[in-house]
Amino acid sequence: MRGKILAIAVVTILLLQIFITIPAIAAAQEVPYGPYLDKVIFMEVAEEEKALKMIDAGEMHIWLWDIGTKEGREFAEKSPNIELIPAYAGMYDFFLNPIDTRETTGEFNPFCLREVREALNYYINREFIVKEIMGGFGVPQWTVYPPMFPDYVRNYVEMKQLEDKYAYNPDLAKDIIFNALRKAGCECIGGKWYYEGKPVVIRFFIRTEDVRKQIGDYFASELEKLGFTVERIYGPAIKAWKMVYAGDPRRGEWHIYTEGWAFGAISAYDDESPYYMYCSPWTGTVFEYYKPAPELEELATKLLKCEYKSLEERNEWVVKLTKLCLEDSTRIWVVLEKTPFPRHKDFVNVAYDLIAGAWSLFTLRTAKFAGKIGGEAKVGNRIMFVSAYNPIGGEKWLYDILVTQYVWDPGVYPHPHTGLYIPVRAKFEVKTAGPDGKLPVPEDALIFDPKTRSWRKVGPGINATSAVTFTFIMGQWHHGINITIADIMFGIAHTLRLCYPEDPIYDQYAVTPSVELFNATFKGIKILEPNKVTIYIDYWHADPTFIASRASVWPVLPWEVLAIMDAAVENRELAFSDSMAETWGVEWLDLTKGPSIPILEKYYKELAAKNYIPPEI
Repeated sequence: MRGKILAIAVVTILLLQIFITIPAIAAAQEVPYGPYLDKVIFMEVAEEEKALKMIDAGEMHIWLWDIGTKEGREFAEKSPNIELIPAYAGMYDFFLNPIDTRETTGEFNPFCLREVREALNYYINREFIVKEIMGGFGVPQWTVYPPMFPDYVRNYVEMKQLEDKYAYNPDLAKDIIFNALRKAGCECIGGKWYYEGKPVVIRFFIRTEDVRKQIGDYFASELEKLGFTVERIYGPAIKAWKMVYAGDPRRGEWHIYTEGWAFGAISAYDDESPYYMYCSPWTGTVFEYYKPAPELEELATKLLKCEYKSLEERNEWVVKLTKLCLEDSTRIWVVLEKTPFPRHKDFVNVAYDLIAGAWSLFTLRTAKFAGKIGGEAKVGNRIMFVSAYNPIGGEKWLYDILVTQYVWDPGVYPHPHTGLYIPVRAKFEVKTAGPDGKLPVPEDALIFDPKTRSWRKVGPGINATSAVTFTFIMGQWHHGINITIADIMFGIAHTLRLCYPEDPIYDQYAVTPSVELFNATFKGIKILEPNKVTIYIDYWHADPTFIASRASVWPVLPWEVLAIMDAAVENRELAFSDSMAETWGVEWLDLTKGPSIPILEKYYKELAAKNYIPPEI
């Protein structure tokens, strides 16, 4: 039976290769089991004008990108066939390279000076950007917690005080920046800055696909007014990825980047952003070489792990971290964008997120055509195939996630209106002794040892802060094989192996803050029934649904597909993450296309020939 399972693993890969056309679970019927739609076809439609005309004509049913121009909004409002989904799903910032490159390139990077980075907050005219460049479709943003979001609203008074402190004041910015540059040994000659006889050059990577082109040009001109020599590097997402996120920041190829972020869901409690944005290598290779102030890193880590004792203490940490992030300013927040998403009026029943809008996991899962069940939905995506399609260390761009999030289900996910977690594939019951107490972990619960690649009993004397019992809705994988407890056990083991430096699949660049947290807090699993387990973790949150989210172990890939991927990675023919791929000089593992496919096929055949069963299951 196991040989048969592995023998059809290649079918999964082939299905993934063609999943731009995604079949629904069931054919059209009166009461559908699963989604209303029979099929969803994703297509690349980059131009806003073209997308709106296609929706108006019924040639496309929804565009998974917001309308960003005044002309586009006017067209949508006049069209009898277009309706808009409201949201605040995007934000723009300037990502600064803080690395001192004097030893590696001989050039002086002004953003290696913390004072210069912080002072730029005074120098950015956010109101001008919102009103003149974005036509009013945005809200000025200073803080790592955006306006409109729950944590901003909870601490509204303190957030407004910080906004007042860092309000537009170009004269103050100039004084701070000039003093810092002179102290570092720079000279201003004829209105231009020099360091050891060389011009102080700022290489500014400006994205070209959207309003960031105008924002970047505006701020590049403002930097030139300060006396910097600015080299403008224009490019699309894929070029930015290779240079800004995957490249070595010590080479000084870029110093500032017009960065954009998108939200997939509202979160009632955001414990990750300070760590994610200012400490984690997951958001760029910069943080492999740059470390923020110890106070910022320590408190961000504590917030990530929810080590506060009450919501009052948590609010204090949120405010403190917001201040520390502004002082560090490797990322300088500029605008929270209003993002209306267009859909055809007959494409209805669309569940949208209050923040993420049509980027919600539930949008296409709930959508249907007015007056009927079934049908084929044509969905526009602004850009396709930027990062590799693999859920371990790929899919780092929104454009790709908008497709792949409809190939797999999560165990739990935030409710699109409350931001609290609800069951999707995993119903849950939470028991906690936190924040200060402990629960005993049963001696016969299992823990995985990545050193020996084996499960063992936890034994006596092991405690955990919380226990979450999950009852899974198992179902089947795309290739028709039942999801079983083996997939769950292999998935947990794989996560822990990924974090273990001595393991051949170890990839620090594929370790997200969530994976890092699970690795640090997982204390054991107790299998209760074929579809029911209890997960023990050293984690507490004031809201029990967040405890469930941290304990969630629902798998996103069959164990046999992961085993094939692991074989290719263990032999260093592919890598889970782009950074490791560059380090090893191999391809970034992609389950859908390119050079990865023949390599994966080779290992599929090898493992199938010997009826391979991994020790993790």
